[in-house]
Amino acid sequence: MEAAVGKGLVITDLQEIYRACQDGRGDILVVQESFHQAVKILSDRDIAIVDSPIGLDTIDDISSLLALLIDERGGQTVYVPQIPNEELQPIALKTRY
Repeated sequence: MEAAVGKGLVITDLQEIYRACQDGRGDILVVQESFHQAVKILSDRDIAIVDSPIGLDTIDDISSLLALLIDERGGQTVYVPQIPNEELQPIALKTRY
């Protein structure tokens, strides 16, 4: 993962990760086991972070959806107790390109 950081192949912004997963650019998704984030799906390209998982088009944990998208497009998801590089916490995506 560290080598990919130097090449600009790692994304940590949740919105950008979502879009990359939708596009099939995700290679390896690394998620801290303690990470859970509710989001509202605004469109097939956009999400919004929400405090409560209640509501229309709201998902209680985006990491599960991201893992599904990665798997469907030939990538893999790794859950770890702690991501060693603090800049990559709590979720990071290594992209294919």
